[in-house]
Amino acid sequence: MRQMEHRGGYFVGVDIGGTFTDCAIIDAGGEITTGKVPTTPQDLAAGFFGAIDAAAAGLGLDAERVLASATKLAHGTTAGTNALVTGQIARVALLTTRGHPDAIRIMNDMGRALGASIEEQLDWSISSRPEPIVPRRQVFEITERVDFAGDVVVALREDDVEATLDRFARVINAVTLGPGRRLRSVVEMSRMAPFTDAATAIDPTNFGNTFISYYVWGEAIGLGLDLALRARSGSRVTLDDYMRALWERFGRPAGAAPGVVARPYTPAEAVEILGRVAGDAAFAREFFARYIDGREVVDYGMLLGRAGVVLRPVAPGRASLGELPLGGGMRVVRPTAYGTPAHEAGVDRGDVIVSLDGSRVDSASDLDRVLGSQQPGDRVTLGFRRLGREIEAAVTLEAEARIELVPAEATGAPPSREQQAFRQAWLGSRQ
Repeated sequence: MRQMEHRGGYFVGVDIGGTFTDCAIIDAGGEITTGKVPTTPQDLAAGFFGAIDAAAAGLGLDAERVLASATKLAHGTTAGTNALVTGQIARVALLTTRGHPDAIRIMNDMGRALGASIEEQLDWSISSRPEPIVPRRQVFEITERVDFAGDVVVALREDDVEATLDRFARVINAVTLGPGRRLRSVVEMSRMAPFTDAATAIDPTNFGNTFISYYVWGEAIGLGLDLALRARSGSRVTLDDYMRALWERFGRPAGAAPGVVARPYTPAEAVEILGRVAGDAAFAREFFARYIDGREVVDYGMLLGRAGVVLRPVAPGRASLGELPLGGGMRVVRPTAYGTPAHEAGVDRGDVIVSLDGSRVDSASDLDRVLGSQQPGDRVTLGFRRLGREIEAAVTLEAEARIELVPAEATGAPPSREQQAFRQAWLGSRQ
């Protein structure tokens, strides 16, 4: 087709089919130019842009120049429709404006009635809705709103940031302070799934000391890897890029059953792809060796500091017996954590705490009051009852080990311009 003088924006339409990907370009004079290329299942985007290139060639242009002058881009995908019909889709979550988590599930009147007979439209009891692509449990609300033009209408709320940081702090505490990390890596924890996921033990276990949920540990590793990739690249490379690369190579459904892939990745391939995404194979090998195959913990304080987030003790200078899982009547309901003063004193499940440093304690608040009068490193006597027998043991109190995450401005030190930019790229909306 002849090259035309461009007098306005192009309308570009692309359809990805099972065999071919087609593109049609309408110029300002209404003339249509088309292009067709084979669909690229391994990377649908390649065929998408290839079809635009093919059509643009008929105008003596390329895809970049056409898209730069486009007024509208329409994308229809038969491949996407097939995936929806067969259910062979990725497991995804939906972030939506607060107050609208059920908007898609409710559906508007047109969507509910579209394609229905008159009888079905008049009798809702015999109508049906499609199963949602995103289950309700995977829909999350955020207090931030972006309009159709990409402009921020409602800015990200600071208390939402604090709630997010609180969650991260709980995850970091669970992994950093979990005694099970002394025994197994996150990979080894995942192999305990048959004993911890669906099974319920009849007898008491010591899993509190020997096991950390690999979901929680995995979340902590994901947080650390995302921050590390952002810090190395100026936020140009993130965890999303790594997960996308894994999906493109291994995640596309290709098995006989929904969700089954043709070939899962190996640990070595996960390392190789991280090195390619990060542009540094040595970084990928070290990260896996230390934090995934190994039992080290990411330096969250340093990485979060890039975003103007301060990692600090929950109660600086406060003395502690370590996590003490107390139920009614000051009875210890789970094994005490390895390495804590309570564990070193011999306290175990079923014991009843009765005194500390000579003061009787009848409640958790009594225990907190006595601990509040002590200092880390103080040597005190802990009294507890076991099977009716009173026992006293000398213990050295430790400093409260739990941490919290707070925005730098909450400490009176406003974040720098660089920290603000990093935080916005990390926690802000994508436009």
